[in-house]
Amino acid sequence: MKKHVITMLPGEGTGPEICEAVRRVIDASGVDITWEYEEIGLDCLKEHGTLLPEKTIKSIAKNKIAIKGPTTTPVG
Repeated sequence: MKKHVITMLPGEGTGPEICEAVRRVIDASGVDITWEYEEIGLDCLKEHGTLLPEKTIKSIAKNKIAIKGPTTTPVG
């Protein structure tokens, strides 16, 4: 069976909890998946100066699939 890699973008607020629940449901399917966690959103902007770091973009491009949790919309 083919090994799949999914980029997981937990986001902020309830995002990490939602993404964890989604991960558990997908893992229960029995499909062999490796989860690649990356950063996105307002917390990422504060820490790295960008909402969507290059590392995250490369992970999504490489894996061709991502699951994104809610993120904060910057004001202004």
